[in-house]
Amino acid sequence: MNGSPVPALAALLLVTAAQTGAALLLVSGLRHGRHRPELVHHLRRHRVVPDRAVYPLSRAVPVGSVAVGAAALGLPTLVAGLAPAAWLPVQCAVAGVQALVYLAFLGYLVLLRVRAPGESCGCLGAAEGRAGAAIARAAGLAAVTLAAGLAARPVTSVAGWPSRYLLATAIGVLAGAFWAVHAAHRQPIDTKGRLA
Repeated sequence: MNGSPVPALAALLLVTAAQTGAALLLVSGLRHGRHRPELVHHLRRHRVVPDRAVYPLSRAVPVGSVAVGAAALGLPTLVAGLAPAAWLPVQCAVAGVQALVYLAFLGYLVLLRVRAPGESCGCLGAAEGRAGAAIARAAGLAAVTLAAGLAARPVTSVAGWPSRYLLATAIGVLAGAFWAVHAAHRQPIDTKGRLA
């Protein structure tokens, strides 16, 4: 069936933005996992969660971020290529989970902003991030991810939609990678040339 390209294009733009958010979850989860002591340090300094929750949370955040980011990128992409008829419910489900993760981050960041406005949030695995920018990013990504799930149906209304979806995903991943690299360049480098 051939639908109007305007709603499909709008939906694909939302998917692209949501996939950017998924890529950011994946990259930040990998960074937090590699630099877990820094995450523990941030969680303790923030005083948003009880001390007894710091270590379990420092393990759960990287694993959960990687899992949700990889699932949001991988599952709909596989389904679009292998079983396009099943794509819509998969896309809606992963978008919902991803939006919930960003809403949880948003809640944490709002509490951080209230309790310690000048404190570095440690978002994206970067040491210099501030809560204000991170709040805007988390709110924006939660909103576009939720909208991408709710508005996904028009994507399937245009002939050849799976290839367009794959292109939207590729663009979203590249945008997320660019954003993450940009965040890493603001981070200090140690004497061996690695991110400190």
